[in-house]
Amino acid sequence: MNYKYLFFLFTIIISIPNFGQENTYYQMPDDKILSSEIYNAVVPQFEANKIEAVFYDTIQQGDSLIYKVGLKLDNAGPYTVFKKKIGEEFPFKLFGIEKSDKPMFVNFWFTSCMPCIKEIPELNELKEDFEGKADFIAITFNTKIEVEKFLEKRPINFQHITDQKQNLGAFGVRSYPMNLLLDKEGKIVFVSGMLDYSKWEVELLLKEMLGEG
Repeated sequence: MNYKYLFFLFTIIISIPNFGQENTYYQMPDDKILSSEIYNAVVPQFEANKIEAVFYDTIQQGDSLIYKVGLKLDNAGPYTVFKKKIGEEFPFKLFGIEKSDKPMFVNFWFTSCMPCIKEIPELNELKEDFEGKADFIAITFNTKIEVEKFLEKRPINFQHITDQKQNLGAFGVRSYPMNLLLDKEGKIVFVSGMLDYSKWEVELLLKEMLGEG
């Protein structure tokens, strides 16, 4: 079963519970909040599909405790191959990007990619949370004119690198969206697809790089 469909199946039918009825809840990557009963029912399905649930943070809200749960996949499809680049230096010159001494978040996307469009709010929120502390780059094969027209209606508050079809092919980007996190030395430390399944892990890694963890 496709993991995105699996996650959708178990969360779309669940309304946010009323706090106070029990003491423990689980906040999933799409911000759905599950009761203990529903969460415990979902976990075996995650395990059956090689999806690991990881606890990233806890929130106290009144008498209730909310666990922030991220998802990791052992069989992450097209991203599995690209994860072999973890530890390598990002090819800054290939894309005409200046290397800095800050961590860098790189988003590969294109204007008609629906999953790319869906994650725009999370991308902008991440940029806002780490404004000035990390660099945020969006790279696409679309032309500058196409991107500028798109951004008029759906702003993505990143530095944009356009017209990169040949260079994206050379780097091996085949699946979209794809997100990379680079450390201060410019090495790839994290690879994922849509940010909504991994945003808490990215936030945690950034805080560790910045000494805020």
